[in-house]
Amino acid sequence: MKKFFLIALAALAIASCTGGNKAKIVLNLKDGAGKQVLVSILKTDEVSVVDTMKLNGNGVGKCIVPVTEKNPQFYYLSYGRNLIAQLILEGGDKVKVSVDTLGRNLEVSGSENTSSLIEVNAMVDQANRTLDSLAAILQTAREQENNGQVADVAHKMGQAFITYKRQAVKYIINNPYSFANVNLLYQRVAPTLPLFGDANDVAYFQRVYDSLSVEYPNSKYVARLVDDIKGLSDVLALNSHVGAAGEISYPELEMPDVNGEMVKLSSLAGKPFILYFWTAQDAGHKMLNHDLMEIYSQYHSKGLEIYQVCVDADKTNWATTVKAQKLPWINVCDGLAEYSQAPALYNVTSIPTIYIFDAQGNIVDKQIFEKSRILSVLSRIL
Repeated sequence: MKKFFLIALAALAIASCTGGNKAKIVLNLKDGAGKQVLVSILKTDEVSVVDTMKLNGNGVGKCIVPVTEKNPQFYYLSYGRNLIAQLILEGGDKVKVSVDTLGRNLEVSGSENTSSLIEVNAMVDQANRTLDSLAAILQTAREQENNGQVADVAHKMGQAFITYKRQAVKYIINNPYSFANVNLLYQRVAPTLPLFGDANDVAYFQRVYDSLSVEYPNSKYVARLVDDIKGLSDVLALNSHVGAAGEISYPELEMPDVNGEMVKLSSLAGKPFILYFWTAQDAGHKMLNHDLMEIYSQYHSKGLEIYQVCVDADKTNWATTVKAQKLPWINVCDGLAEYSQAPALYNVTSIPTIYIFDAQGNIVDKQIFEKSRILSVLSRIL
């Protein structure tokens, strides 16, 4: 009986080492025999060292770190000046990490959130490599004063950024409860260019907060999102009111046209206009463009403008269609498709969608597609 009691007590002690308030890290560092690895924690605004892991002759070391259940923490493993692993740990996690001294060939088991973080980091690293490569080419082109190449590479960088952001948005939407979304929201393309830095991106911050606050109500990282949501919301409100000297009463849009130039919806302030959401992939929408062409020709001289928003991911097909149909009005597309903020801001639930605004910025009609009905509405406001 005494022997059984001692065995049970030992088992209980082992279990308590990685209970609800702790996580265990077992590291296998390739070529790391006898080395030391720093273990750090992200405390919202700063990274602090919490332990030093001493590796044995096989490059293996163990560490217990404090972390409560349902309150994930970001932990970092560093060898020398190299960050070799990023982990998201919860209480009770028993994580095995295998990596080399340069942070390559990383393999992690025992943490679902860390596996998600590795997936996110792979996407981030690939995007950064693409952008860095293009930036180097752009710098050389500028030094050589090759204006043609400068314009071409700048366009490719813009396309790469859009692709990167579209992938990030897709991940956030498809993985609403992944804690790795917190890391993704704060990625930067450059020191002064955050991936999610536009005021309209507040919707993504809110989406992540709404999901994670239910799953992780006590997380300090999730709580931090509240401040950033407020900050972006304030900027969005300010832009909406100040962008057109305080005169527009509708949500602001700013999107790239077929030449890559950013065009604001507020640039039409003081004019009646049609806001039209469409897809270049639908033949019916192209037919509607023909009707709009006749309407535009009839009323443009009286001040009518059209701001046409394509919701496609294929910007090449969109631009080709616009040029082929010789559409003379403003045509924009951000390439984010269903992840674009533009349709959400205008509660677009089906395509096509049309809003008709008077010169004071009031919606006077919507979802009318017959040419005769559109002409009837315009005749009243022009």
